[in-house]
Amino acid sequence: MRIVIIDDSLTNTAVMAALARSLSADVTTYRCPLAALDRISDDEADVIIVDFSMPGMDGVVLTERLRQPALYPGTPILMVTHEGSTGVRLRARAAGVTGFLRKPFDAIEFKATLRRLSDGVVRHSSQTDAHLIPQEA
Repeated sequence: MRIVIIDDSLTNTAVMAALARSLSADVTTYRCPLAALDRISDDEADVIIVDFSMPGMDGVVLTERLRQPALYPGTPILMVTHEGSTGVRLRARAAGVTGFLRKPFDAIEFKATLRRLSDGVVRHSSQTDAHLIPQEA
């Protein structure tokens, strides 16, 4: 399993990377969304994890850019966020986010979500109906 994590928080990035590695995942981390976009095309990913709130570019805009056909049009994108508002979720889903985890998240829930997404249970498609995309608590 190959995981790309894009989150500006060193602590959150370290925790998510350690949890992913406990599943024997290869993990690449970026703390700056702009730097990630510059270099991410070299990374193959089974799942991409993005934070919602980052300086320079939020996770919704980042997801829109990641969904460009030349990058990751079908790779599952998991958004981690403190935000629980419906507006943020609707914007994120419209941009192509596959699922959500609300911070602080449980380690077991995080790992189960990564397994489910990386096993191909859920893939993003521009034709996917929103009600078919799992919504994490």
